Amino acid sequence: MKKMKSIGICVSAAFGLMSCALLTSCGGDNTADPPYDSPGGYWTGSYNGEPGVALIDEAGDFTFIANDGEQFPGAVIASGSTYTGSVQGFTPGGFPNYGTENPCGISGTFSGTLLPRSSLSGTATFPTPCPSVVEAITLTFSSLYYVPSSLATIAGTYTEPATGTAFTISADGTVYAQDATTGCVINGAVSIINASYNVYAIQVSYASCTGALTPLNGVTLAGLAAVNNSLSPVQVIAGVWTSTEPAQYSVTYTLVRS
Repeated sequence: MKKMKSIGICVSAAFGLMSCALLTSCGGDNTADPPYDSPGGYWTGSYNGEPGVALIDEAGDFTFIANDGEQFPGAVIASGSTYTGSVQGFTPGGFPNYGTENPCGISGTFSGTLLPRSSLSGTATFPTPCPSVVEAITLTFSSLYYVPSSLATIAGTYTEPATGTAFTISADGTVYAQDATTGCVINGAVSIINASYNVYAIQVSYASCTGALTPLNGVTLAGLAAVNNSLSPVQVIAGVWTSTEPAQYSVTYTLVRS
């Protein structure tokens, strides 16, 4: 029996408006014994009552991507056997899968319990001056985390159903997409964090956007991605964000392999 640990998660909460399909998962299987109190995993569950997927690498980089495209990125911070952290508030942006910084500029706290490769739960609390809220997170580990990562595995041609945008992930990890509606050109790359586990690093930059998406021009966002090969066709879920003041942005993708 593994010992329950207290946790806190440092999360920058960002909301987007894209309607995404929640990726189904294989069950929680403890076939590999994790390092002591590792938070790593492909997790399914809910944040503030919204279903979604959480990706956490072995170093503690974290994002929760809700079924509707809202995103809550940050990092798990450990100190010995205890965990502490903070939550940055965000508001929805005016575009699909796009969020902007909360004008309240508030920070909250997050704490809870972690059973590695099994379950994660906790509560985020936002204080005044904005309305005080308490948001719960409850996650269950998925054995999808044990799918080894490689550029060959994630490479392919994809479509984002919410926008119809075609994405290409090349064999060397290069990412390219162009949205015919907004004009946005996306260039970037995915890379391997730990070949044993199904969480990838992803970075993208925006250019040539028109209309409401013009603020994204010149913006580089970075985050996490994972492959869901339990679906047919295969899907990739990804969340990227920025944390540089004064403009902070969040974008999420659900990509369906062509």
